[in-house]
Amino acid sequence: MDERAVVQVRVKPGAKRASVVFEEGVLRIAVRERAIDGAANRAAIATLAKALGVAPSSIEILRGEHAPFKRIAFHGITREEMLDRLR
Repeated sequence: MDERAVVQVRVKPGAKRASVVFEEGVLRIAVRERAIDGAANRAAIATLAKALGVAPSSIEILRGEHAPFKRIAFHGITREEMLDRLR
């Protein structure tokens, strides 16, 4: 069975620096890139992958491709493992 964690994510493009914070049940990702031609989405995936120690290809945007709030799936990792890695 394919393990995966699905979480609600808030992406903030145009931030001064990249960061990942989990609070109040929402994963908040700040990225420097602007929301132009998918640059902020690509940066959010790369930032998450680095923070979790997983391959960017294991992260998938399920919903909200063009919105600040997104549902993202992390393949090969459970929600508990994901939260532990972010602490």
